[in-house]
Amino acid sequence: ELVIKEIICPKENYVLSGVSAYKKKIQYLQAKNHPSIIRYLGVFSTSDSFFILRDYKKDDIPLSKLTKIRLEEIKAIAIKILSVLKEFQESSPPMIHQNIKPENIFIDRKLNIYLTDCSIE
Repeated sequence: ELVIKEIICPKENYVLSGVSAYKKKIQYLQAKNHPSIIRYLGVFSTSDSFFILRDYKKDDIPLSKLTKIRLEEIKAIAIKILSVLKEFQESSPPMIHQNIKPENIFIDRKLNIYLTDCSIE
């Protein structure tokens, strides 16, 4: 199972530049193979949009969907997120999380975190 994210582009040259940028990003993230980054599988395009393919983790849920959570769990999750972001910043080249928000942070049953929308600087 996988997730397909569509990015619609207003002009054809945006499709080509977007695909090129995402291919570079995906190759870098695949080479990094970080355990807290959801695995990207590839990118393809049509005339007016391109699509990013990534792993789908059936049992992981976005942080935004957590309903019952204890204070200790919130603290553990926050520490893990900050630790991963610090590690990203210290890598070479630095990785940047472009859009940190609860919808881009996934949690498994053991409170491991997985991020989407990561990039390189």
